[in-house]
Amino acid sequence: IKKGENRLQLALAKVSKDCELLKTNLEAIRKSYDEEKQRGVELTSQLTEMESMLKSERNTHHKARSELEHAHANKVESLETENRALAEECDRVLKEFDKSADTFNKE
Repeated sequence: IKKGENRLQLALAKVSKDCELLKTNLEAIRKSYDEEKQRGVELTSQLTEMESMLKSERNTHHKARSELEHAHANKVESLETENRALAEECDRVLKEFDKSADTFNKE
């Protein structure tokens, strides 16, 4: 009976030691899991912030491009109007020149 008790006590001590080791490992795993979970939260937050910045930059780019296209269209229209006015002025001057030449030739 004494031998059996000793064996049981040794087995119980070994099981107790194994349980402590498992408990220590479990605590380390929990700590590592919590750290990784926190890192995941931080990365998700950074990603959300970057997505927001990207969306803002896209909107700014779109607005600037739209404004540039509008300004270009206005400039083209202005130049076309100026070109038509110059063409009309050239036609008028040429007609006056032709009249002057006709008058000169008649004299």
